[in-house]
Amino acid sequence: MNTRQKLEIIQKKLGLTQTKLAEKFGVSFAAFNSWWTGKSKPRLKMQAAIDELFLEVTGQKIIPVNQLIAKKQVLRRKDEALVLKLHSILMNGVRPDAGVFRNHAVRISGVNLPTANYMSVPKLMSEVITRVALKNKDVIAESAGIHSKFEQIHPFSDGNGRVGRLFMNVMLLSANFAPAIIRQEQKRLYYAYLYKAQTKDDHSQLEDFLCEAVADGFKILERTDIR
Repeated sequence: MNTRQKLEIIQKKLGLTQTKLAEKFGVSFAAFNSWWTGKSKPRLKMQAAIDELFLEVTGQKIIPVNQLIAKKQVLRRKDEALVLKLHSILMNGVRPDAGVFRNHAVRISGVNLPTANYMSVPKLMSEVITRVALKNKDVIAESAGIHSKFEQIHPFSDGNGRVGRLFMNVMLLSANFAPAIIRQEQKRLYYAYLYKAQTKDDHSQLEDFLCEAVADGFKILERTDIR
């Protein structure tokens, strides 16, 4: 297959004009047209770029494993950055360490539940973000499990509950679910089910509670809760 044939397929697959395709390769229209008409041949580096794009648009390109791993790591860093950004927004002007993982021990008031050693927080949060990226098909189970883990790690000095619930809703929204609505009068049940999940490794009641909370979210979105 010659260069003209490859360029024709690339143009068709991408839906670009010759002018736009020339811009994509970073060359003038005159140079591109010269390849198209066969008056000249692309230099080796440009020919390699054409060949690579041809393989990509025709589904023949093989993506190296290390390249995929690197891209996934970038995405995980973005998810971690989102967690830190949420904390920064919520705690800005309230705490001097807004948007930063804690560097000291903390306790969760009202329950006997050990939190993570502060030196392990970055590693544990990286594991949580990796788990989020897996995109489990059972959205409710995964959201409940990750939320439970997040709250037990307790990555921040303060604001963990608020950030954790916001992040849980980010997961739900990204899966086209409504946000979970946890009403003030439901808080005690929510905390009880969360504690059970963290200490008994039984997420059933937390998942059931989350199902109801998401259903409430859908009602609000659909305005069926308004008389």
